[in-house]
Amino acid sequence: MKRITDKEDVHEEMSMVRVTWVDSCFDSGWLSMDSLHDRADLKRGMEVESCGFLVGESEDTLTISASVSVTNFILRHRVWCLGAVTIPKDSIKTIKPVRVTV
Repeated sequence: MKRITDKEDVHEEMSMVRVTWVDSCFDSGWLSMDSLHDRADLKRGMEVESCGFLVGESEDTLTISASVSVTNFILRHRVWCLGAVTIPKDSIKTIKPVRVTV
């Protein structure tokens, strides 16, 4: 991904995506093994919909952020991310572009 240095780059270079993926799920507290085997949600994981700016990608992962900000912090432009989540590509079912109008 290209290094982003100003607000125009954010809108031109960062795409917004909607990712459907399967997350692990867990139950807090003690469970009997019998009740664990009866819980369908614990067997299949949880399907999740996440939308955000595509801020990073590797061979194995995709990172999206709910919010981004470009600011001149101590004379250097930097992109700040808030609410970033990194999703393993093996867990992703679909990635769809989100159209953004500014």
